[in-house]
Amino acid sequence: MINWIKKIFSPPKKESQNKDFDNIIIGKITELKEHSNADKLQLVVTDIGQPEPVQIVCGGTNLKEGMFVVVGLPGAKVKWHGEGEPVVLEEAKIRGEKSFGMICASNEIGIEDKFPCGEMEITDLSNISNLKVGKSLTEYI
Repeated sequence: MINWIKKIFSPPKKESQNKDFDNIIIGKITELKEHSNADKLQLVVTDIGQPEPVQIVCGGTNLKEGMFVVVGLPGAKVKWHGEGEPVVLEEAKIRGEKSFGMICASNEIGIEDKFPCGEMEITDLSNISNLKVGKSLTEYI
């Protein structure tokens, strides 16, 4: 009988919610460079917890060095600019520059209720304590 009661009062598994955040991790911007072929894009050198940082092409207007951000790695599902059906990210060339994933705004991954941000702004996680680059976003939200 105790097992039956435990079954009724056990919280549901969050498997489906965590699946929405597969390949979405914490990153830290280490360097910003101009994109030679686009005025509104930057080359964002990002620490994702690997031996070498990666380059991500991004158009966010609030980017700064040292900022903790949400990074969608290849394989992650995001809504491009928060609209339409989710797309699966791949490594890409954007206006001639390699991009390893995407630095995400909250509406692109469905967390805008927890992290509101303006149009063309990236989600800034810098105010959250104890962030570790390379860790899954699910550990913090």
